Amino acid sequence: MGQLVADWMEAKADDLLANVFGYSALQLGLPDYDLMRKNRIRAKVILTQDDLNHRNPAPTDTDEESISTEDLPYQNELEAIYYQRKDIPPSDSSNKSPEDANQLHLNYENESVDLVILPFTLDCYAQPHQLLREVERILLHEGRLLIFGFNPYSLWGLRNRFSRFPYLPVPNKQQISLQKTKDWLQLLSFEIDRGQLACYEPALMSSRWLSKFAFMNKAGNRWWPLAGAVFYVSAIKRHANPNLVGAVNFKKPKKALKPAIVATKNKF
Repeated sequence: MGQLVADWMEAKADDLLANVFGYSALQLGLPDYDLMRKNRIRAKVILTQDDLNHRNPAPTDTDEESISTEDLPYQNELEAIYYQRKDIPPSDSSNKSPEDANQLHLNYENESVDLVILPFTLDCYAQPHQLLREVERILLHEGRLLIFGFNPYSLWGLRNRFSRFPYLPVPNKQQISLQKTKDWLQLLSFEIDRGQLACYEPALMSSRWLSKFAFMNKAGNRWWPLAGAVFYVSAIKRHANPNLVGAVNFKKPKKALKPAIVATKNKF
């Protein structure tokens, strides 16, 4: 099953990314499969799951204050005067919640990457929505995002849930469904331009038995389109622009004539 998914994923990536241009591309996860091999972008980077787990946290003000200042003249006296002021409380990093301390921060500037690929990365990462927000931050306007994921509502997901031994590397409760992925992309102002589900056959380990159920892939898109075991979604980053609603009259209204009292002379 794994080789079947890998072949399908590489074929789709080669077809979708062949004509994507830019200056930098990033793949998060699955370093054994170079999904950017057919792409002509020169600057390509592949980050592993360990790179995401041992990431560099976002720089904060406390990081700048952590520089040693013991050798500065009159440093102790200045700090004593500073903390005696009631309107300036001392900085305390212990008040930060563990969620803030574990925020993901990719070492890229805002809007600096043209292409980002997430091969089953959202399913394997503990904070998938935060990862998607970080990808939206580093992706350029009109940049492309390609996501591969598992579908929990499939024959593979059904067997993975009720089987004694798991057949998929990710449990069903951790898999991000296609509908949820599309909802997250729309919230982040992504425009989905294409997508597909695949692998409609049962979860079988033998390639010989998988070949016998190959007819299910041909009929899957027509008869049970939402039961594919894996899917891909391709989206483009857009900027939400304000739109004028209704007819707008830019002409200035004409001033109406008002009656006025004029002094006249009476002639007898």
